[in-house]
Amino acid sequence: MSFTRRQILTGLAGLGVVGLAGSGARYWLGRPADITTHDYELIAAPLDVELVPGHVTSAWAYGGQAPGLELRGRQGDWLRVRFINNLPEPTTIHWHGIRLPLEMDGVPYVSQLPVLPGEFFDYRFQLHDAGSFWYHPHT
Repeated sequence: MSFTRRQILTGLAGLGVVGLAGSGARYWLGRPADITTHDYELIAAPLDVELVPGHVTSAWAYGGQAPGLELRGRQGDWLRVRFINNLPEPTTIHWHGIRLPLEMDGVPYVSQLPVLPGEFFDYRFQLHDAGSFWYHPHT
């Protein structure tokens, strides 16, 4: 069986279109080829900070700093955060603007039980959207 040059070129062009369509479909379906997971440990604990030079103020810090530790990931990646509560009060982490499952939203008695002092909770969700978002405690 013999092929003409035109048939070979048409076949190669068709393979290229199929390849582009496949990668484009993966993009539009939100399924990246390589999904990465980012693991963080976020400890809530009291911390003395110097907001005004020469004056120490007690604050609640997250990740050993106030404001809290920056958590980074890319769109499509998974974020896992082990939240450890070393505060004297029950608390959770509430995530703003991030599409996530209700049980990861961090609203006490609505989406999860509060994390009691000395206990931990593992937050785990996929980062569906690109952008800058923030988290804060709910007590």
